[in-house]
Amino acid sequence: MRVIIITLFFCPIFLIHSAFAQQRDLLFYQTQAHANNPTLKENSNIQLFNNLQNNLTLAQYSKPQVNITTDYLFAPFFNNNGKFIAITTTPDKNAYGYDVGLSNGGLYATQFNASFPLFTGGVIKTYQRQIFIQNQLLQNKNTQLLHDLDKSVSDQYIAVYQLQQQAGYQQKLIALVQDRQQIVEALVLKALMQQSDYLLLEIELKQRQYDVEQLKIYIAAAFNQLNNFCGISDTTVFELQTPSILQTQQSAQFTYKLKFELDSTNIISQQQVFNTKYKPQLVAFGNTGINAIDAANIPHNIGVSAGLHLVIPLYDGGQKKTVVQQNKLLLDNLQLYQNQNSIIVENNLASLQQQITLTQQSVTLINSQLSSQETLLLILKDKVVTGQISVTDYLNALKDFATNNQNRILSQTNLWLLINQYNYINW
Repeated sequence: MRVIIITLFFCPIFLIHSAFAQQRDLLFYQTQAHANNPTLKENSNIQLFNNLQNNLTLAQYSKPQVNITTDYLFAPFFNNNGKFIAITTTPDKNAYGYDVGLSNGGLYATQFNASFPLFTGGVIKTYQRQIFIQNQLLQNKNTQLLHDLDKSVSDQYIAVYQLQQQAGYQQKLIALVQDRQQIVEALVLKALMQQSDYLLLEIELKQRQYDVEQLKIYIAAAFNQLNNFCGISDTTVFELQTPSILQTQQSAQFTYKLKFELDSTNIISQQQVFNTKYKPQLVAFGNTGINAIDAANIPHNIGVSAGLHLVIPLYDGGQKKTVVQQNKLLLDNLQLYQNQNSIIVENNLASLQQQITLTQQSVTLINSQLSSQETLLLILKDKVVTGQISVTDYLNALKDFATNNQNRILSQTNLWLLINQYNYINW
């Protein structure tokens, strides 16, 4: 029976120790989350897309547009001077067909055309500024996303670490119970202690072993969620190092204000882009090639032409004024949210600081209490053997120590989570 008990005791410890043989820290998981997040990569690709859009703008407003066109128009006359069908520029008055002044009887044209927009520097700068602002918004989104990822990964890392601490503590309790059980077993065989004392220790040992098995299930599930956050394809359970979660100094300039500024600037930039259509547009154009109505005279109909095309917008039905009013409303909405967000951030930081201070005091107090209880257990475990106290009293003291240690783990975990939340907002 003793062999069976020792086997039961060492088996779960060996399994957990093997699974936790390799260690990983919080930085590893945050780095993996950064590297594997698809939204970060998507935003980077959109930035490249915007840069290519800038090339399209330059091509449209600063480079010539060149093409070759070829046309053939067949416009015959019917019943012309007794002929059923004829192609001519001097049809008989009884002939049927399009007016010769419109169709000329046909068209033969092959031309090389070019056009070039003039004085577009201001328009180009407006579009380039819009793309620059959009890329800044994307960069700010990536910065915010990295911040969000660090917060989520840290919270989950702390949750896994807490479970591992509980599992490690349960192993410590198992060792304490198993140590007393071996001695009590020997005393029972010599009829110096009752069989019931041995059974009480055996029940406590099995309960602790059951708790360890349950914690192994929780740890595996928590690790799976941590891996999902980080984009890691792995089912191995690693031993986590103690998280380093230090409280930051209160920020003088919060990042959410930068987002407000960029959103406001983007609205203004969109207004400026819209206004470019009200600027005069001057385009130089020219062509050379063949343009003839008589196939026989094509060799003499080779020529060139050039000109300017000017567009001056005069009235748009009030569209410009309406767009200005719309953008004014959008800017007002942003300011409303900005004001509200400032109050929320200030309140949350003050509340979190208060909770952090109280939790730190709680952790200090419970650590002091645990130190005394641990000393007490060292004294009581020897008194069990000498019969000065009962096994029940020893187990009660052990359970009180276990409860307080559980409270210590929860308090420390809560402190890390509070600091992590404070750092997330204080940014």
